[in-house]
Amino acid sequence: MHITHLELLTNDLEATHAFYKSIPGLDVQDRGDDFVTFAAGSTLLTFKHTTITRPIYHFAFTIPANKLYEALDSLKEKTEILTLPDGNPIADFAHWNAGAFYFYDNNGNILEYIVRHSLDNAEALPFDSSRICCISEAGLVTDDVPALAGQLNRDYGLPLFTKQPPQDNFTVMGDDHGLLILVARHRHWFPTAVEAGVFPLKVTLRDEQDKEHRIDHGRP
Repeated sequence: MHITHLELLTNDLEATHAFYKSIPGLDVQDRGDDFVTFAAGSTLLTFKHTTITRPIYHFAFTIPANKLYEALDSLKEKTEILTLPDGNPIADFAHWNAGAFYFYDNNGNILEYIVRHSLDNAEALPFDSSRICCISEAGLVTDDVPALAGQLNRDYGLPLFTKQPPQDNFTVMGDDHGLLILVARHRHWFPTAVEAGVFPLKVTLRDEQDKEHRIDHGRP
């Protein structure tokens, strides 16, 4: 499964435009009066202006499997990197065969750079924004995680992620290429104390049969 387009909301379009151009260094693909779209590898990332009070999201960028520390060194010169309870900025997800670090954007969204060692995507080139592979995780917040997981499976054929047993407040669907992170409302976004809230988002997926699915989540 691949995430081809992620659409989120922001209260401050100008600051969001500036942040993503300067910190991750994403190229702008399109800009209008009420939206901006960036290229994040093979994924389009759109922010639309909203009057909803401070929508907060979580999503993750996959980077080449051998570039985690190089990317960390690059980003920590530009923005604050979040630390884990043990003071380490690097999260080792052994059961996912992955590693990651986290930082906030200007909106308070929790962003993640992740390497997935099950993917054959190591590179010799120095790390910069052009080496971002894609957005590979998008968080969906709900009051009933098992029910949402069942709906996504029935409607779109999305499987449970084989490396993460489902829980009542946390379930992961998809594969190493693209994941939907289903979390219960008020659960803290790792590694922060920020409570997950339900905010509108749209995510477009491409499955293994090259069929696209558009999920419109969190609408009133």
